[in-house]
Amino acid sequence: MDPFLKLIASLAPLFLLFLPLLAGCASERLAAREVLADPLMRFHPGRPVRAPGEPVVRDHLPLPTDTVQMQVRAEADPGEQVAATWLTSSVRTAVELAAGFGLEAGYGLELERERLYGFAGPLDFERLRHGPDAALVYDDGTSVLRAGYRYRTAFDGDLHEPSVAARTLILGSDTRVELGYRRTMAAIHVDADSEQEVDDDRSADRIHAAVEQGFLPGVNLRLEVAGLLESGYLQNPYRLEQHPDSRARWGALL
Repeated sequence: MDPFLKLIASLAPLFLLFLPLLAGCASERLAAREVLADPLMRFHPGRPVRAPGEPVVRDHLPLPTDTVQMQVRAEADPGEQVAATWLTSSVRTAVELAAGFGLEAGYGLELERERLYGFAGPLDFERLRHGPDAALVYDDGTSVLRAGYRYRTAFDGDLHEPSVAARTLILGSDTRVELGYRRTMAAIHVDADSEQEVDDDRSADRIHAAVEQGFLPGVNLRLEVAGLLESGYLQNPYRLEQHPDSRARWGALL
């Protein structure tokens, strides 16, 4: 069986569990409305599945309505063989369009500088990637549905990332259920000046599900399951390396 179909089949019980919960909780409301969505479409910072070389994404904190937020983060690795610096900045705003419906939009910028090895000698590499984010949100106070899109452009290819996510809270039992899907589509264009010429693309499909149960005040137990299916040109075009044309991963976090 195709790895992606196996992944869908293994996660199907969680989707079937989630649908009736969402329908059952729609009539209940929390005392305080939940804030609108982050355009990254993630509910929790956990990431049990990560592709090789994929940066660790630190998700934004929730953004209340009628708010503008600016964020800057800098990281560095001073190692001689892996010297690199990363600078990430973003600005976001959230507004409520109508009762229960909201819009969150923003713009992000990522600057990466790294010394790569693999060809004849070291290569000093720099990439500036930037673009907008947007998300539509429906929030009835107990359940949240989110759909968003991210676009990034850079000199060596553009990135498109649509995503959908949902969360519901069962008030009587203090149980939270979350589901999410994100598809990443990246073009790769490298000219011959970088030791090898590449004109290709890669894609990644990520499914994420979580169940969180509250016990005593401040004590929660959370189970996350994620699957990742990658295909296309998966290697780094600036290194001398070989990767398969497709691969599947799964992981769990308790």
